[in-house]
Amino acid sequence: MDRLIYREKNGSLIKGTIINLLVNDDGYHLVDLKVYADGHLDCLGEIDLPTIKRLFQSGKLCWKMPPNEKLFIPYISYIWTSDYHNRKESEEFIFDLIESKIEELKNEESCQLKCIEAFKQYLINPIEPNLKKLKSLYDLFPADKKGLFEHPPKDPLIKLMETQEHISREDREYYLKDYFQGEWLEIK
Repeated sequence: MDRLIYREKNGSLIKGTIINLLVNDDGYHLVDLKVYADGHLDCLGEIDLPTIKRLFQSGKLCWKMPPNEKLFIPYISYIWTSDYHNRKESEEFIFDLIESKIEELKNEESCQLKCIEAFKQYLINPIEPNLKKLKSLYDLFPADKKGLFEHPPKDPLIKLMETQEHISREDREYYLKDYFQGEWLEIK
C-alpha cells in the first residue's frame, strides 16, 4: 500500500507517494524518495530523475544492499544483511517504478478532480443525469480510495453512493459551504 503525502504549490496540494531507497554514505541507511504527481522528486533535497540514475550508477543510492553490510537504524543500532535477493535485480526497476508512480498519481488526481466536480454539480442540481455521471466516475476508484472528502465512515460521497438516498437541500447547502467554500450559484 502506498504511503500518501502532499506538498503545497501555489496554494494547492499536490499528491505524492514515498519509495524507500538506501543511501550508501559510510554505511547504509534508509531514505525516502518522495514522488509527486507533477513529476517533482525529493530525496535528501530536490532531485531529478537523471541525478537519481547517476547516484544509482555511482552506488550512492541503491535499491538493495550487498550481503554482509550493515544498515544503520537511527536510535536503535546497526543490523547486518545476509545474502538477500530482491525480486527485481535490475536498477532499471526503480526508474520504471518512479515513472509509473508519477503517471499513476497524475491519472488518479485527474479522476479525483473530475469526481469532485461531478459531486459539486450533483449538489447544485440533484438530477438523475448528474447522479449517473457521478456514479460512473466514483466506480473507477478502488474501494480503499473512495473517500475523497473525509475518512470513509463520514465521507458524504461514499454515503450517497452506498445508500442512494436523496440528500436534503439543507445538507447540500452544508456540503457546498463546507467542501467547496460556498462557490456555487443557486442550488435547485
